[in-house]
Amino acid sequence: VTYQAFMPDVPFLDWEARLLAKLKEWEFPTLYKPHPLIVTRSPVDMAEQFGARELNQPSEKVIHQADVLILPDPSSTAFATALSTDRPAVFADFGLFKFRPAARALLEERCACVPVALDVDNRPQPDWEALRAAILSAHEHTNTTYADSYYGAVYRT
Repeated sequence: VTYQAFMPDVPFLDWEARLLAKLKEWEFPTLYKPHPLIVTRSPVDMAEQFGARELNQPSEKVIHQADVLILPDPSSTAFATALSTDRPAVFADFGLFKFRPAARALLEERCACVPVALDVDNRPQPDWEALRAAILSAHEHTNTTYADSYYGAVYRT
């Protein structure tokens, strides 16, 4: 039996919609890659409503189309794959996973990390300006030691 913590679908979908709205407001061209196993699916045209393009192929096939990746789930294969590429990345940290201090330090050298807290209505809320700054500075986080140490060559694309 494996224990994994996940954000429930509805608040996560709410987070994605508000994130897409912010990315549009900031005028970032956006690709939206929904998780294939999410039960509560977004509306078919959700990405389009925010000026984004939805991608439904496996992450490994589309990851190189992105300039910066926003990653919310460190237990996913997409997270491991992303950190094993040269794509700049931002970790939207919902606080559901605890990292050993040494691992967290390496992770922060590989991707910009932004905490996402729950508000009084249990809606995920990042510091939006910190998230924007993280997106803009993600290319500065290039140390691959985290991926090399924890994933090895398994996820190299």
